[in-house]
Amino acid sequence: MKTEKIDKNGLKRVFRALSDDKKIESVIGSYLYNGHRIQISKFGQSTAQRVSQLYKRRRINSQCILCGQKVQRINKRTGKVYRLCDTHRKAIDQKVRK
Repeated sequence: MKTEKIDKNGLKRVFRALSDDKKIESVIGSYLYNGHRIQISKFGQSTAQRVSQLYKRRRINSQCILCGQKVQRINKRTGKVYRLCDTHRKAIDQKVRK
């Protein structure tokens, strides 16, 4: 998860979203404000839950689940975007088939 630089207005937006139960998931992350890192996460969340949440977020945004690079290629069978970029597909998915 990359740290996002925010200004005063961005910080206000984050706090407004935290007060709205429906938008809390959208602001979970790490922010940099005036040289201070602000991390928003769920308290007591296990590593498996955090990884699952990251995986889900990257799938929704059509990003590679390992590196976060934007994935362009679409699976012909399912019509959905592949979960891995071309580099990781060669290293992981296609290596298994050999």
